[in-house]
Amino acid sequence: MKIIGLMGVKGSGKSTGSEYLISKYQYKEVAFADPLKKACQALFLFGDEQLFGTQEQKETGDPRWFNCSPRTAMQFVGTDLLRNNLDQIMPGLGNDIFTYNFKLRYEGESKLHPDHRIVISDVRFSNEAECIKSMGGIIIKIDRDLEVNDSHPSETDQKEIPYDYIIYNTGTIADYCHEIDRILSG
Repeated sequence: MKIIGLMGVKGSGKSTGSEYLISKYQYKEVAFADPLKKACQALFLFGDEQLFGTQEQKETGDPRWFNCSPRTAMQFVGTDLLRNNLDQIMPGLGNDIFTYNFKLRYEGESKLHPDHRIVISDVRFSNEAECIKSMGGIIIKIDRDLEVNDSHPSETDQKEIPYDYIIYNTGTIADYCHEIDRILSG
């Protein structure tokens, strides 16, 4: 399989799973939010640790921006501005800005490197899962017993998304990685 999408709420283990796929199976990590993170980094001057660091770093308010956290800024720009409103100036795009961008990036990348395997570490919406499935990929849901107090659609809409496999991330990292191995060997 060339494309694996990892889906789960924040803190469920998507990054850990992605890192494992990269180190053991030579996958390349891509995120639907990569262009959003670059844009927010340029616009808000967020540092790498604020965008790619720990959950705490992503959720800590930035005093330069009236204590708005990088996560809140990315959720607002990504969902409320782009996904929900960009079709006003680009009719026909709908809420597919990030999937459309991914397809364009993947098309170029796959011409240069047809054997690359891709792990998408941030599947959050049904159209993202549908994009992966339409390209022959699979969706792995990471389920971890976490209390998530985030009512943003990027965290809540996942409950309705169909998936191919589920990993209950309740044990050790080694247990979790073993479940990934089991899926890939099957």
